[in-house]
Amino acid sequence: VMQDVVSSRIIARERWKVHRKVEALTTEVARRKSAAEAEQAASRAANRGGLLSRFRGLRDSGTAETESSTAQRSLISPDELDQLMRDLEDETKVESVDLPTRLCFEFLLGQMALNLADDRRGKSDPQRQVLHMQLNDATWNVDVHLKADHRGQDSAEWSTEICLGAFHAHHAGKALMRPHHDLEGHGQNREAAQVAVDGSLDGAQAARLKVQSLCQKEHNLLKLCFEFKPLEVHMLPGVAALLPEFFRTPELDITLMAQAEEGASVVDRTDRAALGRNRDLHMEDGVEIAKQWLEAHHVTGKGVAETVYERMPDKFELEVSVASPILFVPVEGLGTSVISLGELHIVTPKACEYHSVDLEMVLN
Repeated sequence: VMQDVVSSRIIARERWKVHRKVEALTTEVARRKSAAEAEQAASRAANRGGLLSRFRGLRDSGTAETESSTAQRSLISPDELDQLMRDLEDETKVESVDLPTRLCFEFLLGQMALNLADDRRGKSDPQRQVLHMQLNDATWNVDVHLKADHRGQDSAEWSTEICLGAFHAHHAGKALMRPHHDLEGHGQNREAAQVAVDGSLDGAQAARLKVQSLCQKEHNLLKLCFEFKPLEVHMLPGVAALLPEFFRTPELDITLMAQAEEGASVVDRTDRAALGRNRDLHMEDGVEIAKQWLEAHHVTGKGVAETVYERMPDKFELEVSVASPILFVPVEGLGTSVISLGELHIVTPKACEYHSVDLEMVLN
């Protein structure tokens, strides 16, 4: 009945107090018992000196056993026990430490770069740079706040956020992919303005995903926010043909390849047959193990599923903003053609229940 009315954290705190008292009492009794046994051992060793002490020891053996049992029963007197309990309740003598109610984690990944170079070309040749990709930073934040929800049950507010910084890709010193920004009105200084703005966008975000579970006064709320910024993709001449050429394996002797394939064909067929049989056996074993696990834990699994269902947020909010990549396609003799599908926005005007969803979709 207490567990249904009182918070589990309060019950756990009181149980911990009782456990601490029992532990302190046990430790003190063990210490005094050890000291008493050591004193008795020293006394017996001192009385082993001569013949008279032996007769005295035989005479006092019964008395010693009686005194030993009495001493064990009275290791702590009632007054000392009361004093020990009062000391445990005294906050000035015992440091009180509460469990943290908020936990924060942050994972930060610095600049990453991948550089593919054609070593057949000289270092001063711009065509040596096949592909250079760079991600300025990536972060992952997790925030957990333990608190009670609107029903008075133990719950937690939590949020997780993943952010990707600006992304750049270059070929032969020319931009292949980069964050988009409006440069209208710069005229002939467009390229210089592009370089300046590229440097200012090093700390910008290219994509962001944030999921929150909030405990509000009337309901628990799940919020999902996803944002993807526009990315410029420049179709540079020769890139589409150069990348497959870079990853192509060198040509081998046709005669040697035919002989190797002919010798390996029989082995491959045998190996494929054995692999197929082993795969079937592993699949059957996996299905049997899954059946046994479900039969043994179906009650526990049902309880876990019910607990998860009860802890699910009552309503949710959605906010998604996805921008299409902007393609820059050069047209010989005419300039550059710009292709973009715009931006898609999906939002829920208000918090919705799972069986009644109201969405607004806007394509700009």
